[in-house]
Amino acid sequence: MNKTVNNKKRSFNYKLMVFSILSFAIPLIIYILTLEKKLIGGDTTWYALHLPIMQVMVPTGYPTFSIIGKIFSLVPLGELAYRLNIMSAIFGGLTTLLLFLAVNKLVKNVFISFTGSLTFAFLFDYWTIANRLEFDTINSFFIALILFSTFLYTVKPERKNLYFFAAALGLSLTNHPIAFFIMPAFVLYIILVRPSTFKRVKAVLLSILFFFLPLTFYAWLPIRSLQGYGPVTTLRSFIYYITGRNVTGVVHGSSFTHWDVESFSNAGKQFIEIIYSNLGIVLLLIALLGLAYLFRKNWRFAISSIFLIILNIIITILYLGWFPPNYTLNIIMVISLYITMGLLFIYDRITLLFEIVEAKRISGTRNTPKNISQNSPVIIFKYIAIIVLLLCFMVPPVFLVLKNYNDADRSEPLEIYKFWNKIFDYMEDGSSIYVMSSASNIGEFINIYERPGQNITFITHKDKRYTSENIKKDLEEEKKVYFVNIGENLNANFNMEIVYSYRWERLQEHIGFYEFGGEKKEIRISHDFEQKDYTFGEKLEIEYRMINNNKVAIDITSLELSITDNIDLLGLDKKGTINIEPSLSRGMYMWVKTFPVQANDEINIILLLQCKSPGKAMIDFKITSQATYFEAEIIEFEISS
Repeated sequence: MNKTVNNKKRSFNYKLMVFSILSFAIPLIIYILTLEKKLIGGDTTWYALHLPIMQVMVPTGYPTFSIIGKIFSLVPLGELAYRLNIMSAIFGGLTTLLLFLAVNKLVKNVFISFTGSLTFAFLFDYWTIANRLEFDTINSFFIALILFSTFLYTVKPERKNLYFFAAALGLSLTNHPIAFFIMPAFVLYIILVRPSTFKRVKAVLLSILFFFLPLTFYAWLPIRSLQGYGPVTTLRSFIYYITGRNVTGVVHGSSFTHWDVESFSNAGKQFIEIIYSNLGIVLLLIALLGLAYLFRKNWRFAISSIFLIILNIIITILYLGWFPPNYTLNIIMVISLYITMGLLFIYDRITLLFEIVEAKRISGTRNTPKNISQNSPVIIFKYIAIIVLLLCFMVPPVFLVLKNYNDADRSEPLEIYKFWNKIFDYMEDGSSIYVMSSASNIGEFINIYERPGQNITFITHKDKRYTSENIKKDLEEEKKVYFVNIGENLNANFNMEIVYSYRWERLQEHIGFYEFGGEKKEIRISHDFEQKDYTFGEKLEIEYRMINNNKVAIDITSLELSITDNIDLLGLDKKGTINIEPSLSRGMYMWVKTFPVQANDEINIILLLQCKSPGKAMIDFKITSQATYFEAEIIEFEISS
């Protein structure tokens, strides 16, 4: 008897080990095959910039993500971007492994647990954060760790497992702040499993101790800040930071003020769309079946899991007012557990059906159960049916792989990265580039970590060096100067020649790469208006002179004249250099034509006007040259009746 029990135990342990390896290896391999090898812009690239230097990130600081990211940045495996991206792939695989082990504690069927965990692994919104650098995979890993510790305590409600759960809970708070808001659901379940444990002061105090131990990771924030890599230098700023606020106390990212019905309605619709697009109707129906079965098997966790989902939804809407896909991952993980329970229900019902059929067959014969042959047709058909059923259970993950593979494949660098790489190919070594773009972080990363040998001075519009004076200094040092888009303060002083352009659809941004085309030459505009009071019906003549005091010729590409309604433009004096009639657009007179002004020369236009009605009158004249406006002094006067 003992030998049979030991054989069964060894067989179970062997199957558990094999499926554990597979639940980690299969997702990891597919994540690596579709891995983003470079950068995609946005937050991902900001992480990539900060992790290698251990810069303190935005609130809450993400200490575990930062420390783990630093470790991966040091691993001698490919380029830095690849090493950071593969971190997500590894933690994506580890999440699937822990989810498998956790669910298996609940359903006690390794194959069904394996199927459920792979279903989660290949859902589109999880897959596409597991094959690029994101903190979400580490966050999902911690949630899966909590689930594992939760079900471990369910099976063996011992003190050591309680302390393990408390430590896992504390560790989850060192990554993403949403873990704090779903924490009450897990605590509720642990209390419901064995309420008597929490009557013991020692157990409660030690649980609190193990909960707080991982939170010591937050000491990393002031340590790095005092070393010059962050703003957390006081106790107040530390408290603000770890509670999701900036050092000023202002809530980071959003406001927790989205209490209105419209926010809940819109975000609720987004949430439903995300869940449906990931799972589809069949898996959702299986999940509903599984939730009902979970109430029968473990009503405590069923209630706690629904509480978790509600908390996750409410806090996301209150904080953001909308529902990004990564904020649904904890919920999707719980729904994957429901799916696993749904598959278990189907498996149990099929097994029970065969047991009923076999029992009826036995009752119709003289055989006793001990004399029943394992080769009976019913038993053989049962095993065949179960094998076929289990293979059918693999349909969801296999289908998800086939459905999502092409869309989730990031193995080819994105066009935005190629655009930036092309820019660096074009620029001369030792040059300067002035950047105003949402994709600037990709350029910064390439400059610092991939092309340091080019010695490019990379200046963004937030840098105090983003000035015309600094550009002139570069030119004096005979540096080549380039621009990616350009701020108005620079555009007014310099000409640019377009080299490349790209439309970044992700952020709906047109990005232009320009080469320095010389300083813009000043054109002075003067007029001969005589300031006095004018009467109704009086005519006046105003001459505008456009003077080029530069040593090179300059083209004026347009003229614009705005006058108030109580003035009429009668025409132009033919004695002026410009004497063609204007067009009228949006209430403004315009001359759209190239008017060259030779070096140290001038051209003029003579306007013939008439006072139309009493009141305050205004004349505004401007020209366009070198893609910049040059404005004359605005003329204002009174018209009397």
